[in-house]
Amino acid sequence: MPSRKGVQIKLQLPSGQMLVPTHPVDIPADSYFIWPVNMDLDGVRLRYSTAQPFCRMASGRTVLYVFFKIPGIPAEFSFATQAEFPITTAGGKKSVSHSETMVSAVEPWSRVAIERELPNGNTLQIVVLTREQAEWTTRVTLADGDHLVLSQQEVFSDGRSMTLRALEKPDFRFSAWPSLTSLEGSSLRVEALKDDGIFKSYRAVGIPHKVIAIWNPEPSTMLIPLPHSDAATVPTEAEFHAAAKWNIRLPKDAFVGVDDLFLNVYYRGDIARLNAGDHLLTDDFYKGIPWCVGLKRFRQQVETNSLDITVFPWRDRSKVVLDSFATRKIQDDGARILGVTVLPEYQLAIP
Repeated sequence: MPSRKGVQIKLQLPSGQMLVPTHPVDIPADSYFIWPVNMDLDGVRLRYSTAQPFCRMASGRTVLYVFFKIPGIPAEFSFATQAEFPITTAGGKKSVSHSETMVSAVEPWSRVAIERELPNGNTLQIVVLTREQAEWTTRVTLADGDHLVLSQQEVFSDGRSMTLRALEKPDFRFSAWPSLTSLEGSSLRVEALKDDGIFKSYRAVGIPHKVIAIWNPEPSTMLIPLPHSDAATVPTEAEFHAAAKWNIRLPKDAFVGVDDLFLNVYYRGDIARLNAGDHLLTDDFYKGIPWCVGLKRFRQQVETNSLDITVFPWRDRSKVVLDSFATRKIQDDGARILGVTVLPEYQLAIP
């Protein structure tokens, strides 16, 4: 979608006309977002916001609403004025009229941007994150209640405990709101760091385990020429048996100290197969990106058998539809492996 200049939406509501936003804004190309209108924030009426709602949280007497700033669009909040409960703001510009309290020029950060007291004595807080921060944020339920966890690593929860997973390096960094009440029993030593706005920051570092796949660029079994079947059909087993194969060896202690291993295969060809001995583990159709296989689910077969990768050559490529970036990588109709790497995945469990 192209950019739009001077955008302002006129809403005709039962209470009268509303302009969103108060002053026209420019919208960058390819933007997508939600602007809330007349949103109830625990009894406080948010007339509109040009920041997108993310989630609501509560801890003790604090009710937290998290929004994120839409890239390229100024973040502003328009509230219905309630003189007995004034709004305070940090980092934004506040203007008050008889019917509206406007907080504009709100910059994203992890601190409280807007705050006010609620009629029941609780405190309403609003935090505005960047879109990138929102994409890194996960709501989890632990034994002591709900938490917001901000981390660039994968975060999971089973409703009682939390698990983080990190590729390549066992260096876990995350922040939580509210802070975690206990770190006892964690799979690694977790160190509490200084606060990041409303979030409490933590770090845990494990012992790295490097895994190197041993393989030869030359296939262990050479291609045996056979008449090829139609390119629009799956090759026959006889054709696969005649295709070039590469043997891959992993160290015996490959799974020690890691949660999973990801085998990345950089190949050129029509179809690739991964076998452990006589067991077909999985296969892949070429699409221009590395073939990534999680080996944890095949651990028993991998530890008791050697690995073989079969790459089937192209037949009639005119019958295969690929993205242009993938087509540019194909130099000929042959089958080859350009590289094999193994990435360890580590896990931090917090009960």
